[in-house]
Amino acid sequence: MVLKNAIERLRYPEMNPKNAYLPMFKESETIFVHIPKTAGTSVSQALYGEQPWHHPIKLYAELDQEKYNQYFKFAFVRNPWDRLYSTFCYAKKISHPVLRGPLSDIAKIESFEEFVLDWCTHKKINEHFFLMPQFNYLTLDGETLAIDYVGYFENLENDFQHIAKKLNITVELPVTNQSKKKVNKGAVYTQEMREKVAELYHLDLLHFNYSLTD
Repeated sequence: MVLKNAIERLRYPEMNPKNAYLPMFKESETIFVHIPKTAGTSVSQALYGEQPWHHPIKLYAELDQEKYNQYFKFAFVRNPWDRLYSTFCYAKKISHPVLRGPLSDIAKIESFEEFVLDWCTHKKINEHFFLMPQFNYLTLDGETLAIDYVGYFENLENDFQHIAKKLNITVELPVTNQSKKKVNKGAVYTQEMREKVAELYHLDLLHFNYSLTD
């Protein structure tokens, strides 16, 4: 695990917390919290031409409280059931063992049902940046949101344009590695699986108004 982490840091220098404040963040006086599998690649490429790492807002506050207070802070979130299934499919799609990186263990799991019911635990998802609850990315104290604006994957185009207007820029949202297709939960989730995800991601449901019936 230590060797794997070292390799990842070499491949992705943006993982280094010292590099969290991108030059474009400073230029635009913004902080984009890039939560995995919420169209963050498209959003960051459109607004900045580069991608920030998946740092939580707490890190930005700890690195520079003045910038944190001053900058416009935003993120996108996604229905937890869709996000988890998208992550699993993405892990399985990456064929090269090295490129899988942090998703290599997930890629080895045979079925999505096994992944949800047997592999996913509170400990594992909280320690994995691809799986960590979205609320955890966006809080300082574990109780309240600590950013200025939350956009929704389900309302991606409109919420993106709201942010672009806030930044006083005109830009189109590209399509990169995200899919706008809504997951057919009836086809991929049993009731037991849906309830397991609801329990694992109860904070996301609470703070972003998702529900078991979504």
